[in-house]
Amino acid sequence: MKRCPHCGEPGLSWLHFSLATRHGPTACRVCRGLSYPGEALLVVASVVGSVLPIIALVGAIYMNSLWPLYIAGGLLLLYPVTVLALPAKKTTREASQASYRRWKIGVAVFILLVVIAGVCQSLGVG
Repeated sequence: MKRCPHCGEPGLSWLHFSLATRHGPTACRVCRGLSYPGEALLVVASVVGSVLPIIALVGAIYMNSLWPLYIAGGLLLLYPVTVLALPAKKTTREASQASYRRWKIGVAVFILLVVIAGVCQSLGVG
């Protein structure tokens, strides 16, 4: 169990904490306070977790060997360790809901831009 930043007691589940985000925080089992891992290193860990398999696959094809995949698999096992080493950040339900709303608006804007670009391309504009 990880220590809660609200009450200081070990009330955060390791699994729930490693899956928590700003708009999906985890609750402490003792005080019900919400928290999530800090984002600075989480972004780095996520980028490494998404880029490393691609590099390993290209390396495996280029070298005609499975060793790059084995090494990448071992390094990816470090991802939960890095996330669990991050300090827990306090948050509230209102802040978490506001973050989720902003995330949904960002996704909607992205989808709208993709649709507009597709329409413009099919009409021959631009």
